[in-house]
Amino acid sequence: MVQITDTTDAVETLRDREARGEPLTEPERATLVAFYNRLESTEATLLAPAIERLRQERRAQEQTIADLTLLREEKRQRLTRIESLEAQEARLLSATRP
Repeated sequence: MVQITDTTDAVETLRDREARGEPLTEPERATLVAFYNRLESTEATLLAPAIERLRQERRAQEQTIADLTLLREEKRQRLTRIESLEAQEARLLSATRP
């Protein structure tokens, strides 16, 4: 069995042995599992704030899209109203001209 003092070296050594098809003892396998569990936990801890920030940005973008859609609809309604008033004005002007 290999003497291991550094966790990174240990994991690399065990991964290399496993890749070559060498059987690992139960303690060696447990070392690999523990390392990967710690790695996943660390990644989750480090990534959680970034993931939350991305979710907030996505919600803000979705709200902006909703706001722009509402503004576009309001603009369309105003333009329709202006066109209607212009048509009404044209009818009134043509009715008052001899």
